[in-house]
Amino acid sequence: MKKLQYLLEYFGYRLVEFFAAYLPEFLLIPKANFIAFLIFHIFKIRRDVALENLRIAFPEQSEKERATIAYRSYKHFCLMILEFMRLIRWTPGQLEKMVQFESAEILQNLMREDKGVIINSAHFGNWEISVSYFSKFWASTTGVQQKQKNPYIDQRMAAHRSRWGMEIIYSRGAVKNSLNALEQKRMLGLLGDQDGGASGIFVPFFGRMASTPPGPALIRVKSQAPIAFAYAIRLGRFKFRLGIEPLNIDDNFEPTEENLKSITRAYLQILEKYIRQYPEQYFWMHRRWKTTYSKNDH
Repeated sequence: MKKLQYLLEYFGYRLVEFFAAYLPEFLLIPKANFIAFLIFHIFKIRRDVALENLRIAFPEQSEKERATIAYRSYKHFCLMILEFMRLIRWTPGQLEKMVQFESAEILQNLMREDKGVIINSAHFGNWEISVSYFSKFWASTTGVQQKQKNPYIDQRMAAHRSRWGMEIIYSRGAVKNSLNALEQKRMLGLLGDQDGGASGIFVPFFGRMASTPPGPALIRVKSQAPIAFAYAIRLGRFKFRLGIEPLNIDDNFEPTEENLKSITRAYLQILEKYIRQYPEQYFWMHRRWKTTYSKNDH
């Protein structure tokens, strides 16, 4: 019964993927906007979560202003999903033309340390474009993928990413496998911005303590590899500004709680800076402050 459910879900996924891949490009944006309209206004999927997150992040704005940001965020991510599905058809030449990479010298300097590079990105902008670009044009790249419940969809998503030369590892056992990748001088791509649960590190995010996954900071101190934040900001129709920003941290490799917090805090400060500039490009539908903070976590 479960297998039948997975196969039906996979069929639906491949159907959407087919239309995303073979529709004329000028129709992708209207299609994404239509899907966003259905999800936000009709089915209201996670709309309350998105609006509550925006109340926390932007208390100075009106409900109408926050609703506008939320709706634009739905449009952005619906388009991003279609772009991810279309990546299976786009050529390296097309990908290169889409991206304006503004941090080549910074990345070259990080790679000269010869320890691999940790790219700790977020559910912001179009992270799939950034990892595909890095994999194809810059370095041997390893990406940490969250395992999907549906194994067929999981394998298909991995195939999309592997097409550009990316090696896929999964979040379970990610620290050990990530360290192995860095030992091979690879670029390691992580998304470290979602709720970290009871085992997360609590640091400020938009003025409220937020549980954040400790993995990126732990990998940094264990590997001593340079760590940076990466962004791929949507500029227009299939145009992105890609860049990286090294974290402002000391060369402290002690795995103490305070040091892990310091690294995580530096990462979230950069992320928050970019979200404030482009709030519609952040994934507000996730319950970012789900895990409650208590003073015992301080």
